[in-house]
Amino acid sequence: MAKRIAVWDVFKGCNIIGSKDSTIKDGIYNDVQGFLDAHDSIAHVFLNGGKAQAHYQKMGVVKNGRSFPATKLPSSSPLHTIPFERKLREWSALR
Repeated sequence: MAKRIAVWDVFKGCNIIGSKDSTIKDGIYNDVQGFLDAHDSIAHVFLNGGKAQAHYQKMGVVKNGRSFPATKLPSSSPLHTIPFERKLREWSALR
């Protein structure tokens, strides 16, 4: 915890073909709400791509009765073909 960053997937498990998010079926969500409730010091969530954002929004994660702040970052998947420099710049928000 020296850097104060936690990495955790939206899904506990799912059926997926290769790395294609569009093939996700039978997804079982991790208890993101419970994780955030148990760790009061977490102030923000960063999401790895659009699918993670969509599923996070479906979960309805809240803190103090309001939506928990979250920022969508470009997917780290090599299938998401934007220039590396752009991915690096946007992911640098974690600093």
